[in-house]
Amino acid sequence: MRRLVAPAPGARIDTESIFDAARAVSSAAETHASTGADASVSWLRVGDGYSAPESQQLMSAMSPVRTATDGFAGAAQAIARALTTFALEAEAAQAKQVRATSAISSFRAAATSSDSWQDDPALVAQNTRLTAEAAAAERELCEAEEACARAIAAIPVDAPAPVSTSGTPGAGAPLVSTGTWGYPDGVVEVALNPLFFLGKTPEDVTAWWDDLSAEAQAFFIAALPGLIGNRDGIPAVARDAANRVRLSGLREPLVGDEAYWAARAALNPEFMLVERDIGLPEGEEFWIMNPDWDEEASTMWGAARDRLDALDSIDQVIGRDSRYLLVLDMASGMPKSAVSVGNPDEAEHIGVLVPGTGSTVSGKLITLDRDAEALRDRAGDSARAGAQPPAVISWMDYEAPQSLLEATSREPAAQGARELAQFTTGLASTNGGAGVSRTNPHISVLGHSYGAVVSGDAAAVFGSKIDDVVAFGAPGAGAAPAPGVGRYSMLSNNDPIKDYHQFLAPTGQLGEVPYGRVVNLPQQGPVTVPSNGWIELPVVAGLGPGGEGLEGSSGHSEYLFDGTRSQFNMVQVIMGNPERAVAGP
Repeated sequence: MRRLVAPAPGARIDTESIFDAARAVSSAAETHASTGADASVSWLRVGDGYSAPESQQLMSAMSPVRTATDGFAGAAQAIARALTTFALEAEAAQAKQVRATSAISSFRAAATSSDSWQDDPALVAQNTRLTAEAAAAERELCEAEEACARAIAAIPVDAPAPVSTSGTPGAGAPLVSTGTWGYPDGVVEVALNPLFFLGKTPEDVTAWWDDLSAEAQAFFIAALPGLIGNRDGIPAVARDAANRVRLSGLREPLVGDEAYWAARAALNPEFMLVERDIGLPEGEEFWIMNPDWDEEASTMWGAARDRLDALDSIDQVIGRDSRYLLVLDMASGMPKSAVSVGNPDEAEHIGVLVPGTGSTVSGKLITLDRDAEALRDRAGDSARAGAQPPAVISWMDYEAPQSLLEATSREPAAQGARELAQFTTGLASTNGGAGVSRTNPHISVLGHSYGAVVSGDAAAVFGSKIDDVVAFGAPGAGAAPAPGVGRYSMLSNNDPIKDYHQFLAPTGQLGEVPYGRVVNLPQQGPVTVPSNGWIELPVVAGLGPGGEGLEGSSGHSEYLFDGTRSQFNMVQVIMGNPERAVAGP
């Protein structure tokens, strides 16, 4: 049931008072700068009638005062400009709210006079449009508030020079904070430098983070979460906390976007109903393609809905126990995410699940996270005495192809492989925790379907920290992994991906096929092609090392089913015991 648009909120900001405050701050800044200059000049005049060996040092003692007053006055003027800008933007946003309120009042009067307004396409479209306009005006006001706050928070004010306690200017312990304008050390130079992280490796990022004070780290998490939430080399606990802060502020603007594009799409939908009384049975409707269809609005509306659905999925997953939100990206292309079951910084073994064609955060994350949890639980059951359970990550930080045609291209894998390789480098960099010796965790990447192409390409990237690759239901396995990387594969007897092997694999577009197979070559007939170094793990039903029954895997999507031989195999690779899988029936 559609909800009738609610009245837009009335003006709640006294912009005239903000203008007055901005003028007062600006005037006070001028006075402060003038006072500092006067004090400095007056002090220097002492030298006209005073001469001594230490006179130069004495005359320079007032320099920090002049520097500090000028710096403070400049910052105050910047605050005044930020307040003035906010007042102007708030006035414009509130003017839109006033217009929206008037239009909504008139519409509500017309709509509530009829019980059937929801059956009138014109009224429904108008209701959607007014809802979007009200949301947009409210969003503009919120954005103006946030922009003002960010502008003020980013204003640098240099602290006065350290007060000298010896005969040398600037020597001795400082009596003031070494931070900038009250911010913890290390914050301002990063916040104001958009190129700060350019060229830095995950190891560089980890070293930088470890050198920050606890106060500075907490500030980045709470006030600048966008700088660290998706940053490889930031510890998992900090990334998770930062991304949860970001998550809380994403929904409202996305709801506004969805309402806006919904309203635009409703004005010119793809199909239109034509009134036609002749030739149609009673009760039938006649729809035709709308020549004025707003395709952009329909596309953007669908994308906005997908982002909201992705947020719902992420919210649901991170509400489960022991979840760490390591990637949250709603800004570029498809929504992206990565969620770990267990803290990867405390795990000796880490598994990374990479899904394939058709995967989206909104449609796949919830089930993939359950698969990750099941792998971790099974690993705990079969772990040797004293072994810690692994961390298992649902990694969806690439734009997976959404059709079989798109899945014949290597481009999504090339993009994803770079991200995945750097992600594993970050996992290795932060493993062990700050203040102790960093360790080298055992990292296994498990790629399903097209995800195997991404995994193989990532394992070939120089500097990646991937120890093992498991390709299951794979059309190909990308590039040959770097020397020393373990290569394992699984394929069920009736997996339809075999059709790809027969007809398209010879092109090499998706890399080597990680399975031995028989192919029919012209003029030669059936020829056995080896798996080229990949160890094929069994997926048939059988008994585990403890005599427990393991089910077989069938088709293309059962490899991660709980209790299957294929799941057991993955657990053994993740825990560094692949021989237990190979030795089975």
